Amino acid sequence: MIGIADRIIGLLLALVPRPAERRGVAVLMNGGIGDAIVFSVMAPRFLPLTRAGERLTVVLRSDSAKVGFLYPSDRFDVAAVDYKDFLHDFGYRLRTSLRFHRMGLRLVISADYHRHPLFDERLIAACGAEETVAMEARSWGKYAKLLERNRAHFDRLFASGGEGRHRLLRWTDFTNWLTGHNDPPPVVRVDEADLPPPAGGDGPLVILHPFASDQRKQHPLDLYRRIIDSLPPETRFLLTGGPKDLESSPEFSPLLEHERVEYCGAGFADLVPLMRGAALVVSVDTSVMHLAAALGTPTIGLGNAAWVGDIVPYPDEACPDSFRFLFHEMPCAGCLQDCDLPAEDGRFPCVARLDHDRVLTAVDGAFSVAPINPGR
Repeated sequence: MIGIADRIIGLLLALVPRPAERRGVAVLMNGGIGDAIVFSVMAPRFLPLTRAGERLTVVLRSDSAKVGFLYPSDRFDVAAVDYKDFLHDFGYRLRTSLRFHRMGLRLVISADYHRHPLFDERLIAACGAEETVAMEARSWGKYAKLLERNRAHFDRLFASGGEGRHRLLRWTDFTNWLTGHNDPPPVVRVDEADLPPPAGGDGPLVILHPFASDQRKQHPLDLYRRIIDSLPPETRFLLTGGPKDLESSPEFSPLLEHERVEYCGAGFADLVPLMRGAALVVSVDTSVMHLAAALGTPTIGLGNAAWVGDIVPYPDEACPDSFRFLFHEMPCAGCLQDCDLPAEDGRFPCVARLDHDRVLTAVDGAFSVAPINPGR
C-alpha cells in the first residue's frame, strides 16, 4: 500500500503547476524540541546559501515548531509538519506534499543524519527542487534497501562520520562543506537582541523542572527538596511543567506545599522572560534544559548517559560558561535510550546513580556567582 500511495501522490504532483522560476532554500530538521533549540544557533550558517530575494525556510516537526520563535521572522520562515500524520495519514501526506511542491524551491537540504526514508525523503522528493543535498544517512538495517534506493533523490551527499558524533560537530562540518567556510561550532547561545527582556521580581528566582516524557529519566523528589533547603530563605522557586505533568508524576506535588514554591505551566515562549530573569534553572535532561542553556541562564542539567556524545554534553568550544551537564558515567553511554539494563527504583541506572551531593555542590556554585537577573 505504501508503494501505491506514493505512486498516486507522484502522479498528482506531476499534474500540479509550480512557479516557473524556482526560488528559496529549505532546510529540514526532524529532531525533537531540544534539537530544534540547539539547531537554532546553527540555522544562520545556512543563510549564505540563499540568493538575492530568497528566503530560508526551516522545516520542523510540529511539536518542535513550539520553539519556532527562536528563528526570527526577519531571517527565517518556519514550516511545521506533523511527523506521525505524514507517515500514517494519506490525505495529510498528499496535502503536505502539494504544499511543498507549490513552493517551487531551488535548493532543499536535509540536516539529519538520523534521516527517516518514509518521512524526510518522501517530503524531499515531493519538493521537486532544482538541487537536493543531505548527509549520508545512518546505517539502519530496517530501512537499508529503501535508504539506498532513495539516494537517487539527492544531487550531493556529505560523509559526516558514523555513530557517536555530536550533532553540533556534525552540523558544523556539514555547513562548512556547503558554504566553503572553516568555522568552529557556534556557542549554544541565542542572540539577546532576538529575545524579550527578563522578568523581574522580589528576590532571586530558581526554576525547577523535574518532569521528563519518560519517567525513567526523572530524578527523585528528595533531590529537589534538598535543593530548595540548600538555598537562601529569600529564594523563590517555580516548578515548571506541562498541563499533564503533575497528573502523570504526582510524586512531585509535595514540592508545592512549600510556601516559596509555585507551579508554572507556561509554554516555551512565555518561559523565556522568566528564565532570563532567573538566578538558576535546574532541569532534567529535556527541552527546558536546552532552552535555559541557550538563553545564557545559569543552568544545571540533571542528565542521563543515554544521549551522551549525540546531543549532550555540548562540545567544550560550543558550551556556554553558564551551563553544566551532570550525569553518571556508564560503559553503555550513548545508547540513545535503548537501555537493556534493569531499572533501579523505577529509573534508568544512570539516572538512579547520579550523586546528589555532587548536584548540591554544583547548585551552590552556580547560584553563588549568578546575578539575580543574568539577562540584563
